[in-house]
Amino acid sequence: MNLKKFLITLVTGSLIFPQMSGASVHMSLSQYVREILVNNPSLQSGIKSVEADYYSVLASVGSQRLQVGASSGFTWISKVQGKDNYTAGNIGITLTKRIDISNSFTLDQQQNILGYEISRAQFDNALNDLIATAEETWWGAVLARENVKLQREILLQRSENHRVTVEKFNQELVPRLDVVRSEAQVVEAEATAKTAETTYQNLLANLSFLAGGLDVEPEEEELRVPEFDIELNQEDALNFRPDVRAAKLTLERAKIAKKLNAKGLSPTLDFAFTGYPWSDPKTSTTPNGQQVMGNLSLNFPLFNGRQTKYKVLNSDRLIQSAEANLKYLQETTKRDIIVALNNWKEAASSEHDKKRQVERSEEELRITELMYAEGMGAQIDLINAQTAYQSVRTEYLDAVKNMYVALVDLRKAIGDYSPDENGDWDEAVARYAKGNDIQNETGVKNLRTDTK
Repeated sequence: MNLKKFLITLVTGSLIFPQMSGASVHMSLSQYVREILVNNPSLQSGIKSVEADYYSVLASVGSQRLQVGASSGFTWISKVQGKDNYTAGNIGITLTKRIDISNSFTLDQQQNILGYEISRAQFDNALNDLIATAEETWWGAVLARENVKLQREILLQRSENHRVTVEKFNQELVPRLDVVRSEAQVVEAEATAKTAETTYQNLLANLSFLAGGLDVEPEEEELRVPEFDIELNQEDALNFRPDVRAAKLTLERAKIAKKLNAKGLSPTLDFAFTGYPWSDPKTSTTPNGQQVMGNLSLNFPLFNGRQTKYKVLNSDRLIQSAEANLKYLQETTKRDIIVALNNWKEAASSEHDKKRQVERSEEELRITELMYAEGMGAQIDLINAQTAYQSVRTEYLDAVKNMYVALVDLRKAIGDYSPDENGDWDEAVARYAKGNDIQNETGVKNLRTDTK
């Protein structure tokens, strides 16, 4: 590559590094999270699924309430042995109700409501994972953009060194080998810068995907080293992390299901009320005319093919499974917290060390460049200094990124990205009784969007 060709390439650098589309929206992290809450299709699907479970609970208890039915009938018989045609018609009303004499209704209601609360907890867990992924991707994009700036800076630096080398070669102060080496350094820097740009663009694509297709770019601001600002309470995490809460509710529901299945041979009491407000002739129905009839039926199941026995055994195994799963998730929570804390400590220590190395590397590079420009230093020393500077600056950005990632992992481990809920079934009953709209209950209004 001759000097003229190189300068043309440098001037047309915009062809190497395409600019972001003007359609991209620059926003802060908190604004981005709000966009996800509104636009993410997976999140909206989860909300609707929870709503469906809510109405499923209401439908399941419908059989416990009074049932009302209306009927009408018309009968026509043709002439028989010369007699007139026979016609009859009626309108009837029937009221039926199963009376709970074994406390099965309460247990059935509890297990259905717990099923809804489990669905809510699973939704909260999906939300916790989604926002953690979004924030980690966000900081990845921020640091990737910083890396693009760094690699462009290094490219310009090596380009200037190449220009000086070419001038020296033209003055017969350095051999042709120095020109070849400096040109190779520029080509390498160009390739590294292109890779950095591609990584950044891919992360922006992921940000857009999570926000439902909205073209997003983190707003420009000074890069800050994060501080540890999390109130860490492992006991709260073990009690209220969404997946742990779902496991606890699953265990409670399994215990209630066992009690309910144990009542498989319990007696049942059914009440029925039947009346015909209109019938013609009045003797065509039973009860006749405007009479009413009530019926009370008590049934005692004696044998159901051992269905009750095996349902109880099934419930017992589900309880054991739920207990084991709860223990597993509690241990997983402890491990996640420990690993995230260790990663934070390592990243914080690395950031401190790399920062000092950057300062020394910058000074070494400045002196080496000055010596080479004055003809007092070897080119190989300059190349080594440039390579070391690029490496330590890149490692420093990685250390800062790892600090952000560790904080995200820790918040995710304690369930900090999910709404504050305890999932008690009796609170759900209170919500149903008030007739609250489900969207208010499954919303994410309590979600922390002021992420640091």
